[in-house]
Amino acid sequence: MQLEGLLIELLEDYQVLPFDTPAALAWGRYVVEAGRPLPVRDSIIAATALANNLEVVTENTGDFAGVDTVNPLKD
Repeated sequence: MQLEGLLIELLEDYQVLPFDTPAALAWGRYVVEAGRPLPVRDSIIAATALANNLEVVTENTGDFAGVDTVNPLKD
């Protein structure tokens, strides 16, 4: 139950975006344009950000080529 409580708190402050049709289409374009194998999770995060005109907040900005990113430790 402790994890469920933490999730409920997170959902009060943050919106969870679905991996929907626009994100799936963006994912396909993103993977093809990369021209190399990409980690599935990172590429899904990138595609979801692209489909929703969002930035990815990450320390590993190099993992998200072609996506607007913010590094909270540097920016």
